[in-house]
Amino acid sequence: MARSSGRSRRCLTGLLALGACSWVTLAVPASASTNRPEVARPAATEPPPELLSGVSVSGATIETPGATLRKLDANQATAFMQAWLPDSVYTKLPNVKPPANLAISHMTVVTVFNHVNEPLKVFYASDGITAWVGMPAQGFGWAGVEHERWIAAPQSARVRQAFAGKLQPVRPPPASITTPSSTTPSSTARPKTTAATDGGSGSSTAWWLVGGAAVVVAGALILTLRRRSTGAPAPRSGSI
Repeated sequence: MARSSGRSRRCLTGLLALGACSWVTLAVPASASTNRPEVARPAATEPPPELLSGVSVSGATIETPGATLRKLDANQATAFMQAWLPDSVYTKLPNVKPPANLAISHMTVVTVFNHVNEPLKVFYASDGITAWVGMPAQGFGWAGVEHERWIAAPQSARVRQAFAGKLQPVRPPPASITTPSSTTPSSTARPKTTAATDGGSGSSTAWWLVGGAAVVVAGALILTLRRRSTGAPAPRSGSI
């Protein structure tokens, strides 16, 4: 009886250890799948909006006395033009030149009209508060300037920010998409399966089953041993 009890206890200990191992192992993939960090994806660069109907801006270069050549990308150059051109065209602003002591930057803004590059020349000066923008006499496909003209930009803060390349263009609001109210989800649609995306939920479920089965078997063995120790007759001599 002593040997039988010893073997039963060893068997019980092994089953309990198996159940414990399965539960411990279960916690690893479950926590790993839950806490897996998401990989940041770089945001796609959105193209700039049109400056005018049929006219877009592809970029600009800036030459300032005493400074290195600087470039603006399509979005930055569009934001610069948006900050002053509408005020210059649609508002009757006086012709105001900047103070003579200010450095004047010469910009080449490349516009695109009918799939053709149309560069235009722009002057810029600022005292840190007011920004002055001017254009020499020129023609550039979609418009033209008869004589040199300057304005003190009404939105000088935006113009200065855009000139520094720190402003994004104003974009039109996205078109709203409406769906019919009678549209309902299909009754035959299958529920989304998460086994392929939850990082090992199938293996986690298997470990749950193994751990549960081991605990059930261990409990049944305990009951059997107790019944044998209390109600079973003494074994015959010579038996194991």
